[in-house]
Amino acid sequence: MVAEVRPRARAFFAAHGYEPAVGPALVIPSSAGTYVHPQSVYSTTLVWMSCRAEDAVVAEATAQGTALVGVLGD
Repeated sequence: MVAEVRPRARAFFAAHGYEPAVGPALVIPSSAGTYVHPQSVYSTTLVWMSCRAEDAVVAEATAQGTALVGVLGD
């Protein structure tokens, strides 16, 4: 799930499990292909939350050789 939020709203979304995306676009790999969600306005921030287990998302991205933005490892 992706949201484009104003900087003041980041704390609210972070409290609900969203993480900030790094860069002006969020690359989302999936079995249907790669989706790039661009940041539409400079004054906003992209945040995302995986609806699946993070391990599954990372494994799928690795298998596809896709750049994955926003997954933070330990």
